[in-house]
Amino acid sequence: MLLLMFAVDLSAAASKSGLIVDETWTKAESPYFIGTDVRIVSLTIAAGADVKCASNTVFEIVGWLKASGTSSEPIHFGPAVPSEPWQGIFFNYTGDGSELEFCTVEGAKNSGIRVFYGAPIISNCIVTNNSSSELLSFA
Repeated sequence: MLLLMFAVDLSAAASKSGLIVDETWTKAESPYFIGTDVRIVSLTIAAGADVKCASNTVFEIVGWLKASGTSSEPIHFGPAVPSEPWQGIFFNYTGDGSELEFCTVEGAKNSGIRVFYGAPIISNCIVTNNSSSELLSFA
């Protein structure tokens, strides 16, 4: 029997937690490690950035998120350890202005993207390998 183990080295990752206000995350400073739940007031994520979330953490947007990847440099949201799912992206009572473009969202124990009273623009995204439905919306 062959047993493969994957180690994830996050020692060089930019660690983020708590309230995120007026930040820009770049590919050059990736990966970004979310060790505890985050609440996004205002955040821009540049093409090619990688966001790794610890087990059971929530990436909650309460203001706006602009994550604009490209076809050649998508933005990736996923678990820090593939066998330890996170809670996915949660738009919670958000207004206009949020956008996910050319993003991959995977490995959540919930829906990959949940929207509760919000209207984010989601285009050219891959939302896959999550435990529940890929996109869940309540208006």
